[in-house]
Amino acid sequence: MPFPHEVIAAWPTPGTGDPDRELIRAMTTRRFAYALADDEVASDFVAKDPVSGVPPLNLIQFGTLYAYDETDSTTAPSDVCLVTSDACRYKSGSVKLPDSVLTYSTTAQPADVDVSDGDTFLLPIGATGADWAGKAGQIAIRKGARWYFAISPIGRGLYVEDEDARYYRNASGVWTAGSGSVTLAANAVKITNVLGAKASFQIKVENQTTNAPPVSPVAPVAYIIGPSPTGAWAAHAGKLAYCLVDGLFTIIAPEEGDEVWDKTQNNKYVFNGTAWAVSTSVVFAQGVANTTTSLTPTYAGVTGTYFPYTQTVAPDTQGHVDDTLTATITAPNTSAKIEIYVSVDLTGMSLSADSTIGIRRDSESALCAWWPIRASNSAQFIQRKFIIAALDASSHTYKIAHYRGSASDTHGSFLTRELVWKVLV
Repeated sequence: MPFPHEVIAAWPTPGTGDPDRELIRAMTTRRFAYALADDEVASDFVAKDPVSGVPPLNLIQFGTLYAYDETDSTTAPSDVCLVTSDACRYKSGSVKLPDSVLTYSTTAQPADVDVSDGDTFLLPIGATGADWAGKAGQIAIRKGARWYFAISPIGRGLYVEDEDARYYRNASGVWTAGSGSVTLAANAVKITNVLGAKASFQIKVENQTTNAPPVSPVAPVAYIIGPSPTGAWAAHAGKLAYCLVDGLFTIIAPEEGDEVWDKTQNNKYVFNGTAWAVSTSVVFAQGVANTTTSLTPTYAGVTGTYFPYTQTVAPDTQGHVDDTLTATITAPNTSAKIEIYVSVDLTGMSLSADSTIGIRRDSESALCAWWPIRASNSAQFIQRKFIIAALDASSHTYKIAHYRGSASDTHGSFLTRELVWKVLV
């Protein structure tokens, strides 16, 4: 129903009557937003006119507008609620982004009796409820008797309390567990913190026949996409669909050597470069070589040189030491794979840069397999597994070699050493 501005009644057209001072006072008190200075405290301010009992409809402070809520007499003062000296409460829809939320897994909006003032939720895909529906990815903040919603800027982190984990909002606007693409120190991540890991880490797929993306997946469910994919999986047959964040599949193109466990087939599958093949390797031969005899190393090779670790270039004639412990291994053909498990006690090791441990075959100058020992690694007991393609069907001798990462690297001695090996065909 239309209504006129109060100034029309309070201040008639000239010549038609006198101004209504009482109405003018009430109008200016109620209708004009009252600005509090930044150094003024709302709890010291008397909002209501002592004559009319009328308070301002709005207060302004720190550039934020607060609206009078005449139905509220209990909400405590906060970033979104100013409480005056005479108990008037002014609310703002602007909310400060929280540093944490209770959970990222609650889909159904909780009943009012089940939440408390200040409760926060990160809303997942499929959130439901009168206020929550359609707000997936937003932060729901309970203030007084209302829900407020905040959209976090890209890159901002958020702690999820019930998971004891941090999430960040990536460039696509998706909340993602972790810290993004950062370099972590060696041994900084426990296996129990790896998505999908239990006693060991192995990606476990449900099957290799599902063609349509399942609705509302929960991490870490995964599939090898079936032969006739549809929807978001169309044109991705044979690729890995991995749920890294609840509600969303990440499609990963496999590379040769990638492995998964098929829960339906109860077997391991390996990608051979063109297709997933069941892992049917058979142990052709195996053995163990070990010693407890101490070896005091002398670095050989080009005097004063060292090998800065790289994945692409094998260590060669740089400063190194070869172990005296050897294993003699014969493979049946060039298709065989030789697995060598190495255990070395490098007592007194002192590294100023990443060094390298690896396997030397016969008297070849370059290593046939190698792996870094990070300078940050305080452990002196090193265990590694190397997989080496058989050179031929002849007998070859394999030994451990250690390359310095800088000219100042030292270690006291090689103590207990062990080579556990097997030939797979």
